[in-house]
Amino acid sequence: NSQPSLLVERWLICHRYAIKMGTQIWISSAPGNKKPKTIIIVSKFSQELHTKLLFLGYALDSLHLRLNFQMLYLGSDHGGFTLKEKLCAFLDKCGIAYEDLGTHTTKGCDYPQFAILVATAVQKNPAHRGILICTSGVGMEITANKFQGVYATRLTHPNEVKIARQHNGINVLCLPGNLAVDLACEMVTLFLETPLDMSDRHQRRRQLITEVECMQSKRGRY
Repeated sequence: NSQPSLLVERWLICHRYAIKMGTQIWISSAPGNKKPKTIIIVSKFSQELHTKLLFLGYALDSLHLRLNFQMLYLGSDHGGFTLKEKLCAFLDKCGIAYEDLGTHTTKGCDYPQFAILVATAVQKNPAHRGILICTSGVGMEITANKFQGVYATRLTHPNEVKIARQHNGINVLCLPGNLAVDLACEMVTLFLETPLDMSDRHQRRRQLITEVECMQSKRGRY
């Protein structure tokens, strides 16, 4: 296993490439060597650094993102099983930690039981995120939103994901099972990378949602 290289970190800083606190870079060889260099970057701005390093002649074999969440939980019914498996493979490739809460087969099952598992896990910690997939994504969304502190939305476009994260602070992404894999991967990446918009108006609106939620919690919500 390669060790973190302070030399490379200092080199990047000298070249005016901003590195967030906690960034780690592993290096096996220098630019120009015949053997490809391997770098793993842990940073919220990984893609930007990735592009710059490639321009400078570095070949990156893997890219790990430092994301603003602690654990990602995935769940699906039989209608979302295939897409969930594809997303798990994508997360493995990116080095993103997750837990697959099922289903683990294509045998018919009831989507609420998996929405409950993911929503319960997300509810326990505000830093957790969830992804739910069923045939339409709607049943998962409805079920997950019965849990206080869980903000689930069924989306089908990357721009929607970015806005839903920035403005509304969703913590569970619901997807239809027939969504194209490449599109789903892009949406998941945005879901995990996009921070909240902390401007006054959006904080105020999210607070209003929380207040309504607290009132409704006395009427039978989980």
